[in-house]
Amino acid sequence: MMKRTFWALMIFERNMSSALGRSCSIQDEDFDLDLPIECDDEYWTNANSALAFTQPAGKPSTVSHFVCCIRITQIHAFALRTIDRRGSLPRLHFRLSLYAPMPPAAVFVSWMCNFGAHRHPV
Repeated sequence: MMKRTFWALMIFERNMSSALGRSCSIQDEDFDLDLPIECDDEYWTNANSALAFTQPAGKPSTVSHFVCCIRITQIHAFALRTIDRRGSLPRLHFRLSLYAPMPPAAVFVSWMCNFGAHRHPV
């Protein structure tokens, strides 16, 4: 539950940073935390310990959407940090900062490919 709280605050912070035109205060390199487990709360405990924290096959987890939001905000934070580097350049070179390296298209394609069948629009 604490992981989900942390990640919810990270999503909020990254969205607010974007809205205010600032880079994020906490970067991905500043912490070492795994993404939340894609398992609904009712499957966390089970009499059989081997089945604990295991989402039943064929039943999509509601946490999957949250994890997708986290992944896209990680890409978003990288883009914000890359764009914000222009502030360190002299004003005469502002046009050069517009061509700062962005995350490769493969990152976005990978993000889209990791969607489960239940998350794709019909």
